[in-house]
Amino acid sequence: MKKLLILLSSLFMFSCTNVTTDGVDETKDDQRARLLEEANKVKTVKKTVINEKGEEVVVEEEVVTESGRRSHAGMTRGEIMEYEMTRVSEEMNALQEEVKQSQEKKTQLKAYQEKLENLKRLNDAGIR
Repeated sequence: MKKLLILLSSLFMFSCTNVTTDGVDETKDDQRARLLEEANKVKTVKKTVINEKGEEVVVEEEVVTESGRRSHAGMTRGEIMEYEMTRVSEEMNALQEEVKQSQEKKTQLKAYQEKLENLKRLNDAGIR
């Protein structure tokens, strides 16, 4: 009985360790090609929209990708890293500039609000 249990448990362990996904072993080049192909596909998003009649309609919209982004096909790993690093740093610089502009607008808005409050107080004092 012990031998049978040991045999069954060893077969079970052996079968669990040899399971592969979809039965396909892909090389790094095949995987890279598949991932690049997947990245270059047009991405769509399903949205539910309520029309004039009050019915819910499922609409597929294409997701807009960055127009300045280029494909990694034919690039070495170092070139891809360099390209992505420069792209990300440019995006970060643009975001920092936007933050700076929004902070400037926020300070301007506070100054205008203070001026408006002062004018309201002067107006109220003049009416009394």
